[in-house]
Amino acid sequence: MPDERMPEEGSEPRDRLEASNRAVTDALDRREAEARKSAEREAQVRVARREGAAWRVVTDLIAATAVGSLIGFVLDRTIDSTPFGLIVGLFAGFGLGMWRAAKSAARLQAQANSDQHPMAPPPAAAPGAGDADKE
Repeated sequence: MPDERMPEEGSEPRDRLEASNRAVTDALDRREAEARKSAEREAQVRVARREGAAWRVVTDLIAATAVGSLIGFVLDRTIDSTPFGLIVGLFAGFGLGMWRAAKSAARLQAQANSDQHPMAPPPAAAPGAGDADKE
């Protein structure tokens, strides 16, 4: 089945060349449009992943604080130490939540750096991190 965009065999060579150029240009335009759509979808997925990770960090912080407070409240009721158990549980839960949030943020930052620089070496260990193994 001949292509409708291509002129007949008996037409001028210039007409055939122009028709061929139009066909190639149309194909390139379609491919560029598909590539733009694909890049936009990938960007949306990256944004959604980052938002999900941020919500996970916030949820960890709130959950740890709530669980620590709940444990402190139960301890207060059990050993009749009101309000000290609740206060200690609240601070312990908040501290644990902050520790988990910092750990998650560091992991997310390392992921973001590796996404930007796929050939970059892994981050170096903190000074003194490997000293325990040497002893």
